[in-house]
Amino acid sequence: MLLFWLVVLIVPLVQSGLKIFKGGALKGAITPAPDVDFTFSGWFDGSYQKAKEEYLNENFGFRNDMVRLHNQINYSLFKIARINGAVVGKENYLYEQKYIEEYYGRNFIGDSAIDQRVFKIKRLADTLNSLNKKLIVVMAPSKARFFPEFIPDSLRGSIGPCNYDRYADDFARAGIITMDCNKYFAYLRDTCSFPLFAKYGIHWSLYGASFVRDSLLNLIGKVTNKTLPRWDKQFYVSPTPLDTDNDLGDAMNLIFKMKPGPLAYPTYTLPEGVQPVPVRLISIGDSFYWTMITLKIHEALVDDQFWYYNNEVWPARYRPDQNRLTYGDLNMRDEINNGEVFLLICSELNISDIGFLFVDDAYKLFYGQ
Repeated sequence: MLLFWLVVLIVPLVQSGLKIFKGGALKGAITPAPDVDFTFSGWFDGSYQKAKEEYLNENFGFRNDMVRLHNQINYSLFKIARINGAVVGKENYLYEQKYIEEYYGRNFIGDSAIDQRVFKIKRLADTLNSLNKKLIVVMAPSKARFFPEFIPDSLRGSIGPCNYDRYADDFARAGIITMDCNKYFAYLRDTCSFPLFAKYGIHWSLYGASFVRDSLLNLIGKVTNKTLPRWDKQFYVSPTPLDTDNDLGDAMNLIFKMKPGPLAYPTYTLPEGVQPVPVRLISIGDSFYWTMITLKIHEALVDDQFWYYNNEVWPARYRPDQNRLTYGDLNMRDEINNGEVFLLICSELNISDIGFLFVDDAYKLFYGQ
C-alpha cells in the first residue's frame, strides 16, 4: 500500500518535469495561468505565491488527463456537464442553460425596453433607406426553441412572455426587414436530411447555416436590386463533426469523444466566368455570424465587414501605430457613408441588445440624442 501511494505521489512529479507522456491540451474557452519569476516584492506582498500556485495547479503531471477522467465520471454516471453554463438534456442533447432560460421567458426585460429599442432601429432603418441604404435584422435560432422536447425536466416550467416573441412581433409591426431563423428552421425541420442543430453544438450546424446563407444572399439581392450570381452548392457527409458542430462536446473534455453521428457539410463554387456582384455589407452581431464567414459569404459579396460585438473588426484593419483597429477606432459617419447594407444579427441571448453600440451610435449621429 505504501508503495502504491509513493507511485501516486512521485509519478506526477516526474511527468511534470520530464513530460515523458504527451497529453492533449484541454479544449474550450480556457485562459492558461502564466508562470511567474520570483521577486522579493512579489514574495512579501503574496502575489508571487498566489500566481505560482495557480500555475502549478494547472501544470502538474497528468493534470489534463485527470480533468478528463473527472469530467467523464460526472457525465457518464450523473449526466453533469462540467462546463460553465452547459446542461445535459434528454437523450444526451447538450444545451447552454441561458437559452433554456430565454425560451421560458425568465429573462424578459419588459415591453417598455423592447419598444424603445425597436423604435430606434425602425427610425434608423427609415433614415438609411432615405440614403438608399438598407438595414436587415437576422434573428438567429435557438437550440432550446428548436429542441424543447430534450430540455431536462429539472429546467422545465411554464412559458411566459419572452424577449424573442416580443421583438419578432414588434419588428413585423414596424415593417423592419427581418429574417426570423427560428421560424425558418421550424419550416425546414421536416424536410431536411441532416440536423439543423448538431446534438453537441451551441450554434446552428453548418448544414443548417448554409440555408440561412443562401436565403440571406437572396434577400440582400432583393433589397439592393442587384442580381447576385447563383453559387453551385453541394454537400458531403462527414462521420465526425467539423468546425463548431461539436463545440460543446469538445469543451466537455471527456476521455471518450462524443459522437453525434454523420453530419453534412456544404461546399460552394462560383460557375466559371461568373463574377460576384459587389455589395458593401456591414454585419454587426455575435458569434453566429462567424458561421456565415466560414461559409464564405464574404466571397459572394466581395466587400463584407463584421463588427463582432462592436469590438473586433473583421477583416483585420490596422491603425497608424500598427495595432489592430477596433470598433471604438471607427469613424461612424464614414462607415455609414461607405456602407450599403447593414445587418444586425444575434442570438436570443443578445436580442435585448441587438445591434449593440452601433444602433445607439448611429442614432446619436443622425438625431443627436
